[in-house]
Amino acid sequence: MTVLMLDSGAFGAWARGVEIDLKTYCRFIKRHREHLLCYVNLDFLPGNKGVVVRTREAMEKSARLSYENLQRMHDMGLQPVPVFHMGEDWKWLARLVEDGEPYIGLSRFYRIRLRDVITWLDQCFTMMTDKDGKPLCKVHGFGVGAPELIDRYAWTTRDSTRWTINFGDIAIPKQLNGSYDYSRPIEVYVSAESDHHSRQFAGLHELEKLYVREWLKTQGISIYEVVNTSVGRIKAYVQYYMRLQEQLAAGPQLFNHRTLSLGMPPVNSKRKVMDLPTFKIVFAATTKRSPGHIVTKECGVTHYLLSYWDLQKEDDDYIPDFMQNGPYSSRRPTYNVRRIKHLMEEYFYDDL
Repeated sequence: MTVLMLDSGAFGAWARGVEIDLKTYCRFIKRHREHLLCYVNLDFLPGNKGVVVRTREAMEKSARLSYENLQRMHDMGLQPVPVFHMGEDWKWLARLVEDGEPYIGLSRFYRIRLRDVITWLDQCFTMMTDKDGKPLCKVHGFGVGAPELIDRYAWTTRDSTRWTINFGDIAIPKQLNGSYDYSRPIEVYVSAESDHHSRQFAGLHELEKLYVREWLKTQGISIYEVVNTSVGRIKAYVQYYMRLQEQLAAGPQLFNHRTLSLGMPPVNSKRKVMDLPTFKIVFAATTKRSPGHIVTKECGVTHYLLSYWDLQKEDDDYIPDFMQNGPYSSRRPTYNVRRIKHLMEEYFYDDL
């Protein structure tokens, strides 16, 4: 069963210096609401055309406008997922929790130190959980793909774009007490174009090479595929994330309150806690046909994230077709897709 999360496309519009009309966005949601797991609030971002302005005044203005849009969507009978952005005043997150929002998104800054992100997320989850670490609402993570951020918090969902970005590498799990541990991946560079990396497959010890081959084999992938085709490497990443999802779903996380005196505003303690969520990775997809779409379908991916920025250019039957056929529809094949299916069949060998 295909499950779809709808992003508002605010980032795409912001990066291009254009605006998305709120009423048009809401009409689109109402037409397709039956197909959507959830949909994101049309929030504002500080700055314009991809240039971030992080002054206190700019962050406060964007947070206020985002909250006003949230209320307008509520008035139209919708229940969007509001997003709290790194750098915004803590009062806005406290307000969302106090308002009883059932699903809240957290969006971090990019290109900052990981320890600063962890400090920020610790503060967020201190406000969004009770004293025992049980969640007060569902939480979606935007841009929180770092392994250190995955099993530390009680996420409901988080999206992934890493599987679409190929640097010639694959992720391999460590082995812990005889089992694979997917919480801390080992990056191995396998393509010829990435031979300058110290973790290049060709330069590994023979036992390490054997370990890589054996894990790939458990996922139905050959070393020849990942060395010679980007599709093989995409498949390896998707399979890694699917196994990570299974590992985390088997033991949902409580948030361990590591920081208790953070000077944040109090949150309504009368709000009831939720059952621990079953963690899901939401795979970011596009409306363009790509080899990766075939891979996700083959690997059993069910949860996808699509952007309204892309969807507004498509016909109204696109989402129903997506729900029925997944991100790759046989009704709209392209030459590249057909060619890549041929390559996947041609290059499936047991070894080099």
